[in-house]
Amino acid sequence: NKKFERLYHGYLFGVAVNQVLLNNERWPFILSTPLHSDLVIGIDVKQHIAGFTFVDKFSKNILPAWDKSQNKEKLSQDQVSRILVENISKFAEFSSEPIRKITFHRDGRVFQTEKEGIESAINFLIKTEVLPTDASYTIIEIPKNSKVPFRLFEVTGTFNIWKEHKDNGKVLNPMMGTYTLLNEKEGYVCTTGREFKKTGTSKPLYVKYDSGTMPFKEILEDIYFLSHLAYTKPDDCSRNPITIKMTDRRINLLGSDYNTQKASLLKSLNH
Repeated sequence: NKKFERLYHGYLFGVAVNQVLLNNERWPFILSTPLHSDLVIGIDVKQHIAGFTFVDKFSKNILPAWDKSQNKEKLSQDQVSRILVENISKFAEFSSEPIRKITFHRDGRVFQTEKEGIESAINFLIKTEVLPTDASYTIIEIPKNSKVPFRLFEVTGTFNIWKEHKDNGKVLNPMMGTYTLLNEKEGYVCTTGREFKKTGTSKPLYVKYDSGTMPFKEILEDIYFLSHLAYTKPDDCSRNPITIKMTDRRINLLGSDYNTQKASLLKSLNH
């Protein structure tokens, strides 16, 4: 039965990649082009679990970290500062070059206490000479959805508004990597596109620039590169960068409830 054969193959592939490789922090591939940032850090919190994912310039070293949180949506200043100091110090110890540019990807909204925690951690690391004196950081938000629906298209051929018919014009999904800046603080980047044969229109990723020193275009380019690290499904594209994807995945694994009824059913079926 070809249908069940495909399902079985997909199941084995999914288990091998998601349960064996990724759960043991074995990353299948890395970037050939370095990021503009020396270190990118994804941050999220839900189900009272704070998740962090640290990714270096080439994605050679990826370090997930987590901690219990008293709040459902935001983190305290002390908690953010403590986790950042501990893990950035690890990266700095084994890094062959100084970490000068750090970018924070906040899944959803970044809260004031979190920004204060970031500032406190960076200042402490500079003071203790873990980071160089010229180290800087940038904070961006990657909301689940933008406030206003937005799409990008590529139009081919010539359209004549005075003619009733169009001159072989086609409306296509944008190419991956297409981006647009609405203003100094808001932009969209296509991490999916017509290179993958999917139905429907590509949904650009909405990015909000909160604060920092890195140019917005470089921020979007790093997000685009990080979206190509589609570890959970290497034969497909990923809408979110790995900083958001892996953080969300780790939180879901740690925060999910154990379904005893489903486990019993699977056990009886196996027997």
